[in-house]
Amino acid sequence: MALIIQYLSSTFTFILGLLQGMVLRLRTMTPVIYVRNIPSIVGSLTIRPTPRQDYTSRVKKSRESHETTKALQRMIEVDGAGSWPPRATHRDTWPKALQPYHDIFQELAALIPVDNVSTNNEINQSRRLECRTRMQRLLKERINLEAVQSVFNITNQADSPVLQGVACNGFFACIANLRHGFRWGTVPIVKVAQEEKIIDFPPELETPWSFLQRRYGVSSEGGNLTSNFHCNFDRNWKLVYKLNNGMAEPIPSAEYNLLYAFTATEKESLPVYYHLVQAIAAFERGQKQHCSQHLSQVNLHLRNTMRVYYETVVSSKIPHSVFVGYIQGFHGWAAGKVVDGKYKEYDGLSGGHLILFNLLDGFFGFENFLNHESMLNYIPAAQREFIESVKRHGFREEAERAGDVEVKNQLEGILKQTRVGLTFTKSEVLKFADIFSDLPLCP
Repeated sequence: MALIIQYLSSTFTFILGLLQGMVLRLRTMTPVIYVRNIPSIVGSLTIRPTPRQDYTSRVKKSRESHETTKALQRMIEVDGAGSWPPRATHRDTWPKALQPYHDIFQELAALIPVDNVSTNNEINQSRRLECRTRMQRLLKERINLEAVQSVFNITNQADSPVLQGVACNGFFACIANLRHGFRWGTVPIVKVAQEEKIIDFPPELETPWSFLQRRYGVSSEGGNLTSNFHCNFDRNWKLVYKLNNGMAEPIPSAEYNLLYAFTATEKESLPVYYHLVQAIAAFERGQKQHCSQHLSQVNLHLRNTMRVYYETVVSSKIPHSVFVGYIQGFHGWAAGKVVDGKYKEYDGLSGGHLILFNLLDGFFGFENFLNHESMLNYIPAAQREFIESVKRHGFREEAERAGDVEVKNQLEGILKQTRVGLTFTKSEVLKFADIFSDLPLCP
């Protein structure tokens, strides 16, 4: 029973993370009232739309010297390969030594999901071992570790063209998904997989992951939103490393919709980031009118960001019946390693890892949903630094003390929109929670 509860808890946090991450903001708000039609409320906010602009270019070309602007520019350059959300290319743009990894995932992906879910431990373990054995064989046959390490050694040199940012992002997605496939072996997640707490990865998966951990500044043994979600899309918004491609609908569509929702959120959040750092710089220069104007744009674009949730993270697009079993479970982790004689476990992906809500927490001076260790585990270094820089320059309390009415009103508008998003997210989370007691995954 404890194992079941632990598993359900880890899966629940994927969507619940957003809810928990925003709860602290409610301390200074009026109580949330359940509203039947959330989209109509967000659509009626008194902020007028402006023409669509290329905010990636605006950020990159900005001459603003403020610390927060520099941190945003670095995040886009280092993690995003010059764009946001991160751009990624897959296979053909990689060095030849790395290309077999892509092919191996595509060959093995069909082995992982099953439609005839079993509660027999022996059958489930047999499925897992079959997948792992085949993966290990293909890795050993096709991967030249010396050539792979040579690519990494050259890439570590300054200005190396061997594995450029967009290609490295795609490789990040590939290796992360291969490791999740090796960790679980079968989907839906089964009891025998949950009981395995230390994973003995083959060197063909350990060597590249160590390189990627250093490259992106993360310490988790499993993937994160950047690797598994954001870098898993090509330039046409097609999912590259699809787990459920051979399964019947609605499973493939639900998989796409969930990954799209989180990645599209980052796309819609970039204008929020841009105007927020501009508002910070203007406030610190005493340019209160400019600050207020940028905050009004934060309000506008935050509305667009919230719309991604109430249009995508709904049961009609991500049915409850397939969410945990065929989608979320694969991106969990619930395993670890021994560090300095102590066992350390990693949780896998969570909605609480999104930059946007961690950024707003920091800006408004609220306690972060993620503690310092979790930030190191799951949030790439350039993204952490952006969040921390905004946190250091939050000015809500100072604006309130100074009696800046217009600035204060704009800040309250941002908080109210967060409340609307919270109300909607809470209602959807409770719907998803209803299915947990019916899962056949833990005999």
